[in-house]
Amino acid sequence: MKYAMSMAFTLLLVASFLAYPARAAEGDKPARPNIIFVLADDLGIDGVSAYGGEAHKTPRIDALAATGTRFTTCYAAPLCGPSRCLLMSGRYAFRTGGLTNQSWRAGGPGAKSVNEYPIARLMKEAGYATGQAGKWRQVGELPGDWGFDEFITDNTAGGWYWQTKYNKNGKEINLPEGTYGENVIQGFAFDFMRRHKDHPFFFYYSMHLVHKPTLKTPDTAPDVKDVSKLYDENIRYMDKQLGALVDELERQGLRQNTLIIFSGDNGTAAGYPTPIHGRMVNGAKGSMLEGGSRVPFIASWPGVTPAGKVLDDIVSFADPYATFAELAGAKLPEKIKIDGQSIAPQIRGQAGTPRTWAYVQLGKRWFVRERGFKMNQAGELFDMSDAPFVEKPVAADADTDQSKAARQRLTAALAELNPAGGKTDADEQPRRHPLAGNPAPNSAPAEGPWKLGDALASAEAPKVDQKALDISAEIDPAGTDGVILTQGGAAHGYALYLTKGKLAFCVRESGELTAIVAKEALGNGHFQVQATLQKDGAMALSVDGKQVAQGKAAGLIPQQPKAGLFVGKAGRAAVGDYAGPSPFNGKVSNVRVKATEAK
Repeated sequence: MKYAMSMAFTLLLVASFLAYPARAAEGDKPARPNIIFVLADDLGIDGVSAYGGEAHKTPRIDALAATGTRFTTCYAAPLCGPSRCLLMSGRYAFRTGGLTNQSWRAGGPGAKSVNEYPIARLMKEAGYATGQAGKWRQVGELPGDWGFDEFITDNTAGGWYWQTKYNKNGKEINLPEGTYGENVIQGFAFDFMRRHKDHPFFFYYSMHLVHKPTLKTPDTAPDVKDVSKLYDENIRYMDKQLGALVDELERQGLRQNTLIIFSGDNGTAAGYPTPIHGRMVNGAKGSMLEGGSRVPFIASWPGVTPAGKVLDDIVSFADPYATFAELAGAKLPEKIKIDGQSIAPQIRGQAGTPRTWAYVQLGKRWFVRERGFKMNQAGELFDMSDAPFVEKPVAADADTDQSKAARQRLTAALAELNPAGGKTDADEQPRRHPLAGNPAPNSAPAEGPWKLGDALASAEAPKVDQKALDISAEIDPAGTDGVILTQGGAAHGYALYLTKGKLAFCVRESGELTAIVAKEALGNGHFQVQATLQKDGAMALSVDGKQVAQGKAAGLIPQQPKAGLFVGKAGRAAVGDYAGPSPFNGKVSNVRVKATEAK
């Protein structure tokens, strides 16, 4: 009897050892985890209740934080594209060329996979299956070019909510009308996890939520029309999908050995700022203020990551690269500079070696941010002791001992980085439009009327920066697609156009596109169309005096577009989500643009 019990106990020990070979062999060091990086789109810290956000409830994100470690001071880039490039490469923008949202374009300086050592490639070499689902375009090329074994993505940089065309592993697929894009993304992720559950996998789950356009979700009641309520519905659905991911891992028996990291690709969503503990974050997406790049960052690996811990260690979006490499047992590339610093020790509950500063860049602007101060490309120093709500300029002649020491440290850091000596984007530099002439001095502002085929150089076009816009035209469409009027390009501008027969109006601000589209196609006939942009960013579109679409941009167009005005076709760089020159098929006449000072 004793012998039988002893044998049973011995067999139990052997079975336990075989069930957890990596953990037993390595002592206290955990086995290599599956890694899922969930990236929300346009989600700042004020959008998450775990960070003190008051306007939106995110119970599943909060629950993830309760099972893991919440980092309070993480910095992405202030816009989607540069952040995503930083994640994939682990390298600062001036090294890769991933400087702005449009840098990936043909002829642009954007990062090319052949010149980088993408994280997916590194993880594959470490024996991981790699997958991606969701937003991608602003990185350039396709996820497969960047090392992902499997992927599903789309052809736009904004929300892809109720569209039906996708690129799956390099092949175009079309899904039924009424398909909700975020569910497509999640379904692909769940299938990937099921098929690769028996060996380590790395999955980049790139949500479109909560990027504009702010549309209904499958859970939205039919009577919800208010944009701010729709935005809250989008936050709720994003939170719900994160919870569904956690639940699916539990069902598949994968949760215990899966590290989930949840973050956002840039700071506070433009047009939707909300308070944190009664105070507003300073700045929003697209700005070089704290609110432009400070994002949530939560890491949860049950049994490994300390539950409910809050860390104020500075984290850069360059750091996941080095972190994932360490957790996977991969060796960092030797012939290319990696800027990331691993936070794997902190994820394991150890002290680690926190970075002393984070570097943030957007185009030709940048700053270095340490615990109490930051310094920008102009050498200006800011007291960040009350961030993210206040950043106070510190003049050199008003230096304290503390600020003087910080000035020296940050000056030295920027000198070592030398961002100005790296890659630049020529489209950020002032350039003369090929039609440019010298307008008559003191000439009246251009308002129209114009007709099909008219064009104005940038110097002669309407002055639309920081102006409310009232755009009108008469059209007789003979086709379903084409530009009615456009001014600007990939950085700033607006466009009125037809897409699949539906009237559309878009505004681009610092590279970010907001578009509204009528529900019904126009058909043939003569139509009077109007588009407006108000001081608060409210957009409206009307046909024959009846409103057919509304939405909200971040605000007014912040800078005068460098490209000129074109009637009946696009300029060299498309403002909207169409391919230039996209000529209008039909008649366009009586086009007017009234730009007025916002009051």
